[in-house]
Amino acid sequence: MTAIALLASAMFAAAASAGEYGATVDGKLVFGAAGDGRGVELWRTDGMKRGTKRVKDVNPGPAGSYPFSFARLGKHVYFGAESAVSDGELWRSDGTPGGTRLVKRIKTGFDGYGPVGLTRLGKRIYFSADDGEHGRELWRTDGTRRGTKMVRDIAPGEDGSGPDEIGRLGKRIYFQAYGPDGDMELWMSDGTPARTKLLKNIDPVGGSFPSDFTRLGKKLYFRAHQAGFGTELWRTNGKPAGTQRVKDIYPGEEASHPTQIERLGKRLYFRADDGESGDELWRTNGTAAGTRLVKDVNPGSDGSNPFYLERLRDRILFRGFSADGRADLWRTDGTRRKTKLVKVINPDAMGASQLCGLTRFRGHVYFQGDDGQTGAELWRSDGTAGGTDLFRNLIPGPLGSTPFCHSES
Repeated sequence: MTAIALLASAMFAAAASAGEYGATVDGKLVFGAAGDGRGVELWRTDGMKRGTKRVKDVNPGPAGSYPFSFARLGKHVYFGAESAVSDGELWRSDGTPGGTRLVKRIKTGFDGYGPVGLTRLGKRIYFSADDGEHGRELWRTDGTRRGTKMVRDIAPGEDGSGPDEIGRLGKRIYFQAYGPDGDMELWMSDGTPARTKLLKNIDPVGGSFPSDFTRLGKKLYFRAHQAGFGTELWRTNGKPAGTQRVKDIYPGEEASHPTQIERLGKRLYFRADDGESGDELWRTNGTAAGTRLVKDVNPGSDGSNPFYLERLRDRILFRGFSADGRADLWRTDGTRRKTKLVKVINPDAMGASQLCGLTRFRGHVYFQGDDGQTGAELWRSDGTAGGTDLFRNLIPGPLGSTPFCHSES
């Protein structure tokens, strides 16, 4: 696979990583959605229909601010947003109109996307941003304008190092970055320039493009590419010698391309292709022997393409494609027998339920769904068929409000 294809694959994986679609603050879930004729803006819900309302018109008018990449720090949720003059703005909100304000306009102008990868570590949030001079580099914020600054110019020049995927383990963050040699590899940082450095050059041939960082125990798991093996599941304990491949699921350069990694109990669940079943649901306890297929939901080489994995109590909910081509809501407890369909969202259309953005809140998973009548609207599920339904129709009619994953609809 070419470096461009590997980067595109990593960015596609990053688009549905944890925290991308919403976050909880002060007993409310905040997220992006359209409504009131004001474009995609910041909304909130307390789990009640009457308590579901727009927080603030961040970018006044019909264009919308398209809030994205949420992370909580203290009493605020931080996120990226657009304005009439920039797509590189960092905002924060306590869930109220008065408490929703600009932290810093990192640059003026548009280049396609603003601050991403927001990840909390200690009393700061780390993220990837472009100030218009250094390209996309690693930044941090303590919630103040003065305390929002670039950590290190890893790859000097206007392109930057591109650290869009960030994970946390212990007192450090781990991320993908293009180094001075031009290869995207695994880096680490404690938040200081001096200790922001390459952890391991996994693939000296052309870069490993690490992404989908998820912690399990004292190790951080992720996907990475290595010549001769392709993109497979890896793990690190924060040391070069402890950064190793977990299992070669699909032997050879074709690779299994694991993604959508989600923790449940003492295991991780993810999507992967072993070359026989197509993209299906897998699990691992961190060992090669304990890495196995959960269930072949859609037998054949196409697979069920499980996506948007989200933990809810003792199970994981996800979007899966059935044999007839519909994209429906599924659940699993990690066993083959109890991996089953929850509900058909749109029985009349193949793959047109627009189901995406699963986000956990108060005993339910909230998501975008389209039943063929209301357009892409706000749904929720408790993991049962009877407890899965349209929660709030923010824009009556077939267009829908596209909550959570408005940029993907």
